[in-house]
Amino acid sequence: MTGSSTNQPGGNQNVPPTPEKENRVNGGHHGLGSVANSCKSLNQFTEERIMSNAFDSDNNDPTIPATHITEPPESRGELDSVSNAGSWIPFPVERLPEPIRSLVTEGAAAIGCDPVYIALACLVVCAAAIGNTRRLRIKATWYACHVIWGVFVGESGTMKTPAFQLAIGPIERLQKQQLASFEADQAAYSADDERFKLELNQWKAGECVGDPPKRPQQPTLQRCIVKNATVEKLVPILKGNWRGVLLALDELSGWFGSFNRYAGKGDLGADEAFWLSSYNCQLAIVDRKTGVPQTLFVPDAAVSVVGGIQPGVLSRALNANNREAGMAARLLIVSPPRKPKQWSDREVDRRTLDAWADTIDRLMALQPDTDSNGESKPAVVEIAPDALQLFVDFYNQHNREQVNLTGDMAAAWSKLEEYAARIALVLHMIQRTEDDPMNPSSNRLPASTMADAIAITQWFKAEARRVYAILDCGAMNQEDSNLIAIVSKMGGECTVRELMQKHRTQYTSAESAEAVLTRLVTHEKGEWKVRHPEGGGRPSNVFVLYKQTQTHN
Repeated sequence: MTGSSTNQPGGNQNVPPTPEKENRVNGGHHGLGSVANSCKSLNQFTEERIMSNAFDSDNNDPTIPATHITEPPESRGELDSVSNAGSWIPFPVERLPEPIRSLVTEGAAAIGCDPVYIALACLVVCAAAIGNTRRLRIKATWYACHVIWGVFVGESGTMKTPAFQLAIGPIERLQKQQLASFEADQAAYSADDERFKLELNQWKAGECVGDPPKRPQQPTLQRCIVKNATVEKLVPILKGNWRGVLLALDELSGWFGSFNRYAGKGDLGADEAFWLSSYNCQLAIVDRKTGVPQTLFVPDAAVSVVGGIQPGVLSRALNANNREAGMAARLLIVSPPRKPKQWSDREVDRRTLDAWADTIDRLMALQPDTDSNGESKPAVVEIAPDALQLFVDFYNQHNREQVNLTGDMAAAWSKLEEYAARIALVLHMIQRTEDDPMNPSSNRLPASTMADAIAITQWFKAEARRVYAILDCGAMNQEDSNLIAIVSKMGGECTVRELMQKHRTQYTSAESAEAVLTRLVTHEKGEWKVRHPEGGGRPSNVFVLYKQTQTHN
């Protein structure tokens, strides 16, 4: 019952400017500034466009125009600071329902972190608490599930961990209660099992008449949160927990590292294939070499993911394979500007903490429907007509933007399309449980909730552009480093023809070879000079590395 958006991810389509085009790039070596200027219109667009239910069909991208990157930051080939990519727009906290709004506001003031760290973590935790109990019906062939994958980026000292812990506190408490209940059930089972064995032996010896005794049922540990990212451990847990689980990791580098453990170069790893399926709550099948049974399947594998990561680690983790396979596109990545910590005496009000815990309790208490066989199935949430019209308008405008995008941004846009519906489902269930979760008349998702979800999604679209801009810069820096090493080995200079002759498989045309050398000129790593052959002859253009740029390996 899940619907998915088409995704055709591709490689980086940024083309470095040629010398004659270089001066036409807005801002010279500060092309990222155009992101900053255009981002200012986001809040105005959200209010005027979404709330008035009107979109300008002549503007293919009312949020942020495409940006041509002319110079990456000095970052050793890594994502040192996503916040360098244009102006930061504060997360629209006012769009969140209570008690999350108060928790985010009070928590950010008390901890000293950006509110978006807490906001994103809370959305993911709520999504996991809802689990497979609900689907949002967009139309007969498209049902949006609850799963959200959230990643917050920041250096050490940006207070990612305290924000993370504040959000996941209630669901960790529930997991501890489930563990305590399981231990009690396990102790009772052990006693019942011993009694069963004794009665069975007596029955076999003819000491008892009638049917043989029934073996007691072994208890199953209920799980709502996991902190082990390996598929081998996760699939059996999902097998016993139809609702799904939350993967909460303070540091997500291990999760990223697991994707291609068993894959060949350029291939999709088995773990990554599982995660791509679990994002849409789809059937997951895992074949094991050992263990009984050898084949495990989960009909509606559902795992919401939240955690933090340092900038440089993210840049390396989202390699070409992961980005082309669509892993990056499924992530809601946020990276607010870093600011110095400052002491604060402020605390989160106990009433706010209690209200947050009550919200998670109520979401965890949601029950699914059952099919004709008595098996659990998601209950369907319908969209009110005016709310559906808001989504349709957003959908049409969003896809007018996507048609002009390529590569990573096109892939991200394809997933952000449904994220608006998923976020709407989460917001609706939070509000509904605050009112009357048993009242069927409150089941329709209203226009106000859809407007809030779309506004939040528009913010994530702006943030996606910032993050991808710097990810592209990081990838470009690595390409620059490789090319500098090549030219250094050629004596620090080369013509386009000489570069092609040395690396025919890598540079298959004069245009591609000239483009990469011109990029080094743009990044102030070298310059073009004219070489005049001794004894006369036709002069040629030569690329010359600056001496301080050359490597000496």
